[in-house]
Amino acid sequence: MYSNICPFCEVNQKPMCYYYMMNRNQMLYRSEAYYDSSYARTDSGIPTHTSKKGFTIEEARQIAAVLGIDFTKFDVEQFRMGLDVELEHGRIDPRTNVTGDDPILTGKIALAHLNEFPDYYTRLAKMEAEGKVYWGITD
Repeated sequence: MYSNICPFCEVNQKPMCYYYMMNRNQMLYRSEAYYDSSYARTDSGIPTHTSKKGFTIEEARQIAAVLGIDFTKFDVEQFRMGLDVELEHGRIDPRTNVTGDDPILTGKIALAHLNEFPDYYTRLAKMEAEGKVYWGITD
């Protein structure tokens, strides 16, 4: 028996989205072949970012408003950086897609990291640069 509510939309009681189906508490992912690319989650009024490489400061502020972020522990630029980085959990790679490029889900991932360290994404950029030098990776 399938639930008609997406686990990420339960609070708002929205109809099940294209990304997920529930079956006895097990998450079943729809095949990419069934994904309707014209579907863009707009519950928050913020479009998904399939065709864009990153978020603007204004989009970051809109997402933060939906999530109730007040920016007393970190600034909006750290959050924007986090949104850009966490798109790696979206449709860029079907094997690691858990957000479907949804800006709110992406924002929640960024927020979780910024709750750990308020400069998480500055530190991450430094660590990745050091890793590229160490491993001899050039862009």
